Amino acid sequence: MSNHVALSTSQFVGRQHELAIIWSQYQVVKTGSARVVLLRGEPGIGKTRLLDEFAALAADDEAIILRGNTSDFEGMPPYLPFLEAFGQYIQVTPLDQLREQVTTSPRILASILPELATRLGELPSAYQIPPEQARLRLYESVGTFLEAISSSSVLVLTLDDLHLADHASLDLLCHIVRHQTKARLLVLGSYHEGEIERSAALNRAVNELAHSRVLTTVALSPLSAKETEDLAHSYLGGPLSPNVSQLLYSQSEGYPFFAEELIRGWIEAASLVLENTQWVALAPLERSLPSSIVGALRQRFARLSSDIIDHLRVAATIGRTFDPLLLATVKVQDVEVVEEHMHEAAKAGLVRTEPTGFFTFSHEKIQECLYAEVSTSRRRRLHEIIGQILESRYNQESAKSAYQLAELAFHFAHSGDSRRGAVYSWQAAEQALQSFAFEEAMVHYRKALELNDTDDAERGNLLLGLGEAALLVGEEHEAVIAYQAALTWFSQAGDVQVAAQAARGLGLALWRQQALESARTALEHALMLLENTDSAQVVRLLVDLAMLLTIYIGEQEKGATYAQLATEMARRLEDRSLEAEVIRKVVGKLNLLGNDIPGAIVSIEEALALAEVNDTPSEAAKCCLYLAGAYYFTGEIKCSHEVSLRWIEFIERSRQRYQSRNPYSWLALLYSSQGAWRDAEQAIEHAQLFVDQLSTTASSAFLQQVRGFLAYQREDYLSSEQHLQAVVVNQRRDAGGLMLQASLLGLTQAALGKREDVLEHIAKLQTLLTEKSAGTLLNAPIITGLALLAIAVGDQELAVELYPQLLIYRGQHYWFLVDRVLGMIATLKRDWEMAEIHLAEAVTTAQRENLRPELARTLQAQADFELARDGKENVPLATKLLRDALTFLKELNLTQQIEQVQSRLRSLSRPKNVLARPSLPANLTGREVRVLQLVAKGMSNRQIAQELGLSAKTIANHLTHIFDKTMCENRAAAAAFAIQHSLA
Repeated sequence: MSNHVALSTSQFVGRQHELAIIWSQYQVVKTGSARVVLLRGEPGIGKTRLLDEFAALAADDEAIILRGNTSDFEGMPPYLPFLEAFGQYIQVTPLDQLREQVTTSPRILASILPELATRLGELPSAYQIPPEQARLRLYESVGTFLEAISSSSVLVLTLDDLHLADHASLDLLCHIVRHQTKARLLVLGSYHEGEIERSAALNRAVNELAHSRVLTTVALSPLSAKETEDLAHSYLGGPLSPNVSQLLYSQSEGYPFFAEELIRGWIEAASLVLENTQWVALAPLERSLPSSIVGALRQRFARLSSDIIDHLRVAATIGRTFDPLLLATVKVQDVEVVEEHMHEAAKAGLVRTEPTGFFTFSHEKIQECLYAEVSTSRRRRLHEIIGQILESRYNQESAKSAYQLAELAFHFAHSGDSRRGAVYSWQAAEQALQSFAFEEAMVHYRKALELNDTDDAERGNLLLGLGEAALLVGEEHEAVIAYQAALTWFSQAGDVQVAAQAARGLGLALWRQQALESARTALEHALMLLENTDSAQVVRLLVDLAMLLTIYIGEQEKGATYAQLATEMARRLEDRSLEAEVIRKVVGKLNLLGNDIPGAIVSIEEALALAEVNDTPSEAAKCCLYLAGAYYFTGEIKCSHEVSLRWIEFIERSRQRYQSRNPYSWLALLYSSQGAWRDAEQAIEHAQLFVDQLSTTASSAFLQQVRGFLAYQREDYLSSEQHLQAVVVNQRRDAGGLMLQASLLGLTQAALGKREDVLEHIAKLQTLLTEKSAGTLLNAPIITGLALLAIAVGDQELAVELYPQLLIYRGQHYWFLVDRVLGMIATLKRDWEMAEIHLAEAVTTAQRENLRPELARTLQAQADFELARDGKENVPLATKLLRDALTFLKELNLTQQIEQVQSRLRSLSRPKNVLARPSLPANLTGREVRVLQLVAKGMSNRQIAQELGLSAKTIANHLTHIFDKTMCENRAAAAAFAIQHSLA
């Protein structure tokens, strides 16, 4: 019997469960809710087949199907899967319908989809907008286009092999799904198992989609022995004999693609025959078994005609999807002949035809295997020929698209024409930057530099471009190397303007690496190069230096001079966007750090309004960062929360991922302050994603601080200590990093009973305080924490000393309410009037802002005040206050504080024999009497300090007070006073 059975396809076997999952998501999409389903599994497991099977079912349901593929060929254009999917759609859609769907932004879409201009003709010009906005507009335009396509029918977008996708494509995918939430859009993608760990972009995208709650992941496992047998049955039209079936399963391991390749190979080699309705082997099949999928493919290639295989090898050199006309031109043959060969290849299951007339290899392994069979010398020659043909074709157009430039760059880079490869790689890099595909731009810049001669006139520009792209991606180390080389290049060439640009880039990259003095040197060098010129470039340099010197290095006077120069020049230039930036950075930030928080809020809100008018979301996001901090410092937690949400919104609009490092950590801080533990944990989880992707010392340290604060708030002191000890204290000195200077670690250690560690921490904070200018915002968290630590170890004298310094920050908030701390110190001072005022103000703020942990602490402080006030214990009121505090503590599940408050309540409820408290001579305090007793024993200040666990400075202060109160002139007289009054 002949063996010409249909072998091109088999029935869909063993994936009904997975198909049902996808279909359920498809039904959700039909109601108007975008969804993403990702298939993951090993190569050959059947991901592509499942994509195709579902696409066929959805097409029968009148859904629109768009297909996009990726490629692992180096240097492919950004957004490749979207370009393929849209390219097919644009070419077959009626013109009137297409015009209606792209009516809002045809020019923006045409920047990455050249087919639009070809089909629609001349397009309206688009107005110029800043680069950061162009990316947003591009993403919005693609999303709107997809939503328009899905308005009449469900749209299924299949994106195969996403582990090969570029960063820009994955960013675009996330943006679309996040913002087109009501679109009837199902994105059905696939990726190789295990590749997600090697692709940071895919890992980030999967995590982001999961957090958006739109992702369903379907893991594909190998087929069972029965399912493999059913697949063979449907493929051959009859069953296999048991021994052949067992061999097929053991060799294919249940991988459908490998199983089909094995069957196809056996049939083509005439090793199987149909006998009595069953397929049996003519000879032992083990002898001809390939060792892998690639081996099976090579066996099959050997059985096709040499002409077909050679055509396919050339096609594999062109790419995963290829134009038969281009293939015919390369082969110098009629296109009809080439198409006949390709149709034969399609019958063999090696390629598939596209609606556009192009062909696509049906599996990446097929292209990979064929390309590997092309010799190195022939590859170079083929790439050069393909590049020359494409260059001639594209030169007839007015401008080359990003896709075309990437094609030319790829082919010439792999040919022997390194000059053209460098030129087109450079142009592809610039196009990628304009498309906001920064990682892809870096790939092209690196390739251009690799191909470029070291003495080429354009090398400096390539280095400058690589530095810019690396800085945008967050690769500071590579940015420093590139900018330094560019600075050297342009300095030697005598190009002052561009040398200054390179020097500023170098300074910013070094700044991000925390190499502050080196950053200063680079920025001042840039300013020197641009001496006596008024320009936006000079203004930004002045602003950079003002911020660096004032906030990070601590040279306020020099920084203020630069700030003044920047403000004056910005106004002279009459550039409103620039003016907004200067107001935020110089006026707002320096007011903030100077503790003029109301003035800072006014200035920053003015800058925010200007940024919104100018439609610059990146600048608006930075304004929101400062505003969120300013409101937090004034205890306006709810306002800080609202601004933080706007901050995130502006970051998403600007698509500058680098800014996403801190907003979720900030939200976690706010939630922790309010006792919203679950919300805080979720915000921390979200923040960790961005910190992992965009790791910097400062952002990582801040997140650790927030984790430590949350653990402290929840009484998990061991975890709090662990997080806080991992932080590099004082790493940052700007407003966003102020929290890194607080004394949470000391308070945690106090809660753990580690007195020696706390005393050491107090000493460090006192030293740090002497390094700061008095009255600045930088001092506030230090003094607040120091006062709380002094109270924790019983150093009332130090706490009282800090009161006037802390009074400057009345009404503010640094981890804790300053008013509560002031009230506690005023109680120690027995300044009843001020204690009552401070604590009442703290209660008002805590209630207004829902700061439940602080409210519970403040109520306890009020109870202490009522029990100490005027020496008259107001037990009923203190009891009520403690019970109110207990209510909040129970809501927060703070068991240790609950036990402490309950113990105090039990103590207050017991009858007491109130004994008159003996008065102390000369109005001495208990601590002063203890110091006087040790003086009478002949101990030195250092010995007394060691005995009492206090600092020598505190002991000296105690002695000064003792001398004043007892009217003694020296230690001997004081000792005599102690003996005379029976104190020693």
